[in-house]
Amino acid sequence: MKSIEEYIPEVEFLGQALGKNCEVVLHDLTRPDNSIIAIANGELSGRTVGGPVTDFALKILKRGKTENKPFIANYRGKNMNGNICRSSSYFIHDSEGKIIGVLCINIDITSFINARNFLTEKMIRIFQKNCAHF
Repeated sequence: MKSIEEYIPEVEFLGQALGKNCEVVLHDLTRPDNSIIAIANGELSGRTVGGPVTDFALKILKRGKTENKPFIANYRGKNMNGNICRSSSYFIHDSEGKIIGVLCINIDITSFINARNFLTEKMIRIFQKNCAHF
């Protein structure tokens, strides 16, 4: 079984591989007040190493325990800046099966949602303009 610290190199790898709009955070849940032990692209939320686990992350953790899943993927969340994210969390267990850490991936999709909304509004206007001739 891997220790939490063994996931640290994967944080930087995933951050670079997935790009600047993707924050990758590794939490050590044995120390909730300063649980962040590694982070890539933290400028998306303003979080840094030594930061606390969020209440939202704790809710996802509870859901993972309840549903007895090793991870929860592609749920919608908001980062601390209010941007909308597609998020996934992988739970790290100790040798007794207790969740002691979580590897989180948060992809900021706000610009995609804004683009979709812009295009939808344009299409509605075009449709309304063309239908006015009937």
